[in-house]
Amino acid sequence: MEYPKLCGEHFQQFLDALSSQLAEDIALLLDQAAAHFTSQLKWPENIIPLCLPAHCPQLNPIERFWLFLKSQIKGQVFNTLD
Repeated sequence: MEYPKLCGEHFQQFLDALSSQLAEDIALLLDQAAAHFTSQLKWPENIIPLCLPAHCPQLNPIERFWLFLKSQIKGQVFNTLD
């Protein structure tokens, strides 16, 4: 699923879609984004939120992925966006 921005409404749609695809409980690792913790969210019973501490990018798997990806293309010049 791809959304134009992260907001509570889009995150709720993601949670609902994820929940419907799961046969059992799953833990979902979250950073401290406001959309992840809005009071308007209704957490499905089969999704357990696990929160990362604030200001700890070294614990966030996506941040580690971006570091790896950047190291692979550092210093390259691209002629087009493609």
